[in-house]
Amino acid sequence: MREHITTINARNPELAESLLHYYQKNFPLVERPFLMMAEYLQSTETEVISMLEELAKNEILTRVGPVFDHKQAGASLLAAVSVPDDAKNEIALKINAFAEVNHNYARDHHYNLWFVVTAPDKDYLKDVLDRMETEIGYPVLRLPMVKSYHIDLGFRLSDKSPLEDSHSAEVSVSGKHLVDTKKLLGAFDQHHLRCMIQQGIPICERPFEQLAQKLSEKNGKRVAEEKIINTLRYWQQTGLIKRFGLITNHYRLGYQSNAMVVWNIPDELIDLVGSQFKASGLVSLCYQRPRRLPEWPYNLFCMIHSKDKASTIACVEQLVSRYQLKQVPKEVLFTTQQFKQKGGVYTYRTALATEPKQMPADSMNNLMLANASLSSPVYSAAGGDR
Repeated sequence: MREHITTINARNPELAESLLHYYQKNFPLVERPFLMMAEYLQSTETEVISMLEELAKNEILTRVGPVFDHKQAGASLLAAVSVPDDAKNEIALKINAFAEVNHNYARDHHYNLWFVVTAPDKDYLKDVLDRMETEIGYPVLRLPMVKSYHIDLGFRLSDKSPLEDSHSAEVSVSGKHLVDTKKLLGAFDQHHLRCMIQQGIPICERPFEQLAQKLSEKNGKRVAEEKIINTLRYWQQTGLIKRFGLITNHYRLGYQSNAMVVWNIPDELIDLVGSQFKASGLVSLCYQRPRRLPEWPYNLFCMIHSKDKASTIACVEQLVSRYQLKQVPKEVLFTTQQFKQKGGVYTYRTALATEPKQMPADSMNNLMLANASLSSPVYSAAGGDR
């Protein structure tokens, strides 16, 4: 993995690899988190901050911040549309124009555009999808999550130690057992903090102090940095935040193939198979979604990320063989293009917020240039539907 990081101009590949390996999870929720990271990695706070900025500039790091639990944070679902190939880019841009869409990918299937929509609640979500259908002129296949078996646990980038090593465990404990519920933000400030961190926290010496200053400006009274940190720890402890850390673009790290594999599992076996897939070590994500008969018979979804298409296919074959699934109907949908990838947005300052629907000409040009480089039929990004 370090060799791949070197090819994208990281000045210190060893530090870059260590940061990405250790801190996808269990980011230290302390006053100076990057100093704590630097001390463990035998570096300096300045160098860690500089490296994270470089990784972000090179699109390896998409943000530093939380991944919210979609059931506690609001509402979300995986959606798909079937459009003519010559209209795919145009429709993708129209879908991207909705701020509520955080991931949007093309996949090699009759349903060729797949995207994730997040919202504060189910009514809001339905309104967005209804308006989207009117805007794009195609029906949207709606697939809310029923149950998660394995989701969003980060990617191994090194063989030198497990992701859950003693240091990570120490950081995790120190971030969870010191929560003082008397020192949490009020409801107004919690709402605005969620708005502020959905796309990441500042990369600076004291990011939580900077967030406290911004909140102070909003409500006209001083907000303590300690309350920001305690509130984030509390959200982690209660499960609102599933993980807090470095969120990566896996394609830029060398995972150049991904596929969403969908299975038609008998209902009475789905928990068993979901648990088996989780334990297999072969899937990145695994979850149950409803069938939508007659057009969509599949109820178990898993994502597989690999270095190349052959490795992805081999993983699918191992799942079939290991768990005796040869007779189970399935389809393998390889990702071919990435149209959008950002953090999920569950909280809005104003209702029905959307980005401009008319994309400027240079945005279309940039999109076409980005996709022109994808000569292979596979392209991996962040997993498609987190």
